[in-house]
Amino acid sequence: MGAKSAKPATASASSEVTLEGTSSQTLNRSLADASARNKDAFAMLNDPQGVSVAFLQQFLDDNSQYSSLKTREVVDKHILPKTKGKSGRAYTTMLASQRGKGERVSSTGPATIFVSHSWDAKFGDTLQMVLDYAQEQAKKGVAEDKLYFWIDVFANNQHASYQLDKDWWSVSLKESIAGIGCVLVCMHPWSNPAALKRLWCVWELLCSRQPSVALSVAMLPDQRASMQKALAKDYTKTLEELQANVNCASATSSRRTEVEAMKSAIDWTLGFDALDTAIKERVEMWCLKEGSKVAKQPAAKDADEATMLARAKLLYHVALGLWQAGRKDQCIAFWTECLTLRLNHLGESSLETASVSNWLGLAHADKGDQDLAVEHYQLALDCYSALNASESLDATDTLSNLATAYSQRGKHDKAVAKLKSVITIRQKLLPEGHPRTAEAYLNLGSVYQAQGEMQLALEAHTTAHGLLLKSRGPKHPKTAIALVNQSACYRALDNAAAAVEASRQAVTIYEESKAAGRSETGLGYMELAQALSAAGESGAKEMMQKGLEHASKAFGEDHSMTKKMKA
Repeated sequence: MGAKSAKPATASASSEVTLEGTSSQTLNRSLADASARNKDAFAMLNDPQGVSVAFLQQFLDDNSQYSSLKTREVVDKHILPKTKGKSGRAYTTMLASQRGKGERVSSTGPATIFVSHSWDAKFGDTLQMVLDYAQEQAKKGVAEDKLYFWIDVFANNQHASYQLDKDWWSVSLKESIAGIGCVLVCMHPWSNPAALKRLWCVWELLCSRQPSVALSVAMLPDQRASMQKALAKDYTKTLEELQANVNCASATSSRRTEVEAMKSAIDWTLGFDALDTAIKERVEMWCLKEGSKVAKQPAAKDADEATMLARAKLLYHVALGLWQAGRKDQCIAFWTECLTLRLNHLGESSLETASVSNWLGLAHADKGDQDLAVEHYQLALDCYSALNASESLDATDTLSNLATAYSQRGKHDKAVAKLKSVITIRQKLLPEGHPRTAEAYLNLGSVYQAQGEMQLALEAHTTAHGLLLKSRGPKHPKTAIALVNQSACYRALDNAAAAVEASRQAVTIYEESKAAGRSETGLGYMELAQALSAAGESGAKEMMQKGLEHASKAFGEDHSMTKKMKA
């Protein structure tokens, strides 16, 4: 049973780069063709070479006259003259040929960090951001010989004229970034980063959205301080303004052919709208990281009320972001401080106080402390009562959460009473057959099941199924959940044939809706296996195996839920 709450715009994780509709044979053939056309470009990513921390510091010290120049100007004035020859070469190739025998750490080596930066930024600023990042890693115990930065200025042959097509952009670059394993994006200035306006950087950010790739953001110290100050003043406004800078369709590159190839790759894979959503998600992660740093800092003792309420807002949204990202350790501490601030400055007659109290209840329930969960849900309900909003939709979310806590404590009668109140209020406020009313019936059915009242449970799940047929349609995954629950009730009532029919319908819905790898699909197959076994029909073992496969995809092999299902 979830909670409804306003939050900053977030991106769906479903906007990963995909190549759906492209056969492996076609893809391999196009890559082979692209490789032949761009031999140097593929070579630079098949064996990506980075430069060391020591080299970057020495380069900055020896070439201070270039520090205030844009990166593209440094390429023209220094990189190109230094690497000229018959066909030119990459700066890293030149460094490797000059390697000294007594070097403690080689100037070049296999890249471990891919640096994404704008050529319109001052080159000195870019290198300083990278060096600051290296210093942070050193404080964490990372050895210098583990840090080799792939920076295009040094790693690419700047004399070569690449004709990079959509195959290179959509596959080869993505795979190379996955091989390097870390992307460091230079965000400068923080309030309107040049990186978000450059097609190369936008695409590199997208390529960082892979399970094997870590993303870090580099900023100059004064820029980080300025950003954190803005987040502390108004977290949501700062996030929204940064996300408003994202418009990938207007991003540029200095080479017209690159623009055409990259935009072709974007159209071929996910489209600009989905790309904007994906980049906004990256921006939100950035704000969440910096906001977390601010939240961990103690509040000033002499701060005025406006400052304290701004801090409460920061704590609320940072905790919410961490919760949604599955990083729940800090949530209770942040929300507890937020609740204290809001009670002190707003009192109980506040929707903001009700909201954070509700989330604290969810956080304590997640930790298994149902007593504290009930305490915070009740405080939230007291807030709604003080606002004469006891029969609001927001209040039904808290009532539903309270019912779950009561059921977990074995107080099923109290849970049933709360859920009946939820149903009554939602029927009054929402259109007939609304999905949220169906959700309340599903929850009621689950409590009846826990109580052992299988006939009442079946009636609740059947009502939910009817509502979902009207609101979601017969092929929606939510409709399938009601069918799975009906099947479990039929089995308990010794009606195995009806259980098989209901669970088969559910599994068909999951498969046709391409819900493979979802936990609900796994549970659907497992319920079908048990129904088949109860009916004495064949196929139970195969269905159980399919259910476990889906569960493993959804949770991972080592997740406690997967192990529980296997047991």
